[in-house]
Amino acid sequence: MKNSWKSPYYIIVVTFFALFTFSCELDILPAKIQTKKIDAELNGSIHLDKEIIKKFEGLYKISEGNDIFGDTAVVIATNKSISIFVKKEQTYIILDGAIKNNQIVLVGFWRYSLSNESGFAKIITKKSTSDSLQNNYHPENIELTGELTIPGNDRISLILQKKADLKRNDFLIIAHRGGGRNIDRLPFSENSKEILEYAERLGANGVEIDVQVTKDHIPVLYHDEYLNKRLINQDYFIGKISDYNFATLRKYVTLKNNELIPSLEEALETIIYKTNLKFVWLDIKSPESIDYVLPIQVKYKNLALSLNRNIDIVVGLPTQEILDKFLSHPLAKEVTSLCEFSPSATTQANSKYWAPRWTLGYLDSDIDKIHNENRLVLTWTLDVQSFIRKYIRKAHFDGILSNYPFLVNYEHYIYQYEKK
Repeated sequence: MKNSWKSPYYIIVVTFFALFTFSCELDILPAKIQTKKIDAELNGSIHLDKEIIKKFEGLYKISEGNDIFGDTAVVIATNKSISIFVKKEQTYIILDGAIKNNQIVLVGFWRYSLSNESGFAKIITKKSTSDSLQNNYHPENIELTGELTIPGNDRISLILQKKADLKRNDFLIIAHRGGGRNIDRLPFSENSKEILEYAERLGANGVEIDVQVTKDHIPVLYHDEYLNKRLINQDYFIGKISDYNFATLRKYVTLKNNELIPSLEEALETIIYKTNLKFVWLDIKSPESIDYVLPIQVKYKNLALSLNRNIDIVVGLPTQEILDKFLSHPLAKEVTSLCEFSPSATTQANSKYWAPRWTLGYLDSDIDKIHNENRLVLTWTLDVQSFIRKYIRKAHFDGILSNYPFLVNYEHYIYQYEKK
């Protein structure tokens, strides 16, 4: 039918579908983390030193619980916790390390990432291993034994046996929207300061954050152009971020998990001082943002250098209009940039990174060209585990942006081990 897309029936169907999809996203049940039980279990304990925590890192054989989680686990360490990533069910376990009654215990929660299903987790080490770690030795064999509770108060036994150290390298594992989307049922809202501190626990060593600019020209972290119930709690705030002064947003608006909308400066301070993240991708939404973002980028680049902090803060150039604005700015030569849309534009901008979307394929010849220019190549936004596995094994990207950094982390370190 000619112009059928303009028919009332078509408009009603599309409108209903959009409202249904949007309302479903609003009604997503968050994962219930048993924080009271975790706190009670850790009561009276001493936080485990980060140097001891780091010794848990490695590739582990799952000798019990493998029917549920698969045969292999990747264990990574942050300053405060360890995280366990497995293949089946896109499951991860996040644990705080502590010493209680002279025994090392790891307490936290597990999650199926594609649902709100989660439960309590507790893992202990053998006494001999615990004693060695506390005395600053690095035991050759580490065995972790524990239980996970599942809905209905059933329990899953888990035994992990370390079989290899991780082969750390410069591959970038970048968490989308600071760590993940609201739809992913994380403990903190997307693009919040809190999720930035959490991203390493999810396996990321870098983050992508979305930058909008307020009416009074303050760059803030927020994905959408408009305020909406997908991202904030308030029903009565409508319009664009750019319609409001920063002070008004801070006074009246909260993100879905009750955090405040952070300024870009607050976000970068959090990353530099409170994380070990080594890469920040500033996703610029409009050409006008360049004038307000680049001075902040220079400021925090210099702060990081003064602290001997190894971190790359890069401004994203997703369109020709934003690229043109960037090139006309006097600070363009002082900052690091990332170009999304073509190898030639990447060369034109003298960007350190080219970042094509993953659906364009492996792009071997283009990547070779960019690598020959001493630039790096990232791809976005890759979430399907089978494709993550293929891209890590067959393509030559230097990093992957994903809503599921724990999947990228798992596949990356498994491949590093297999190709030894």
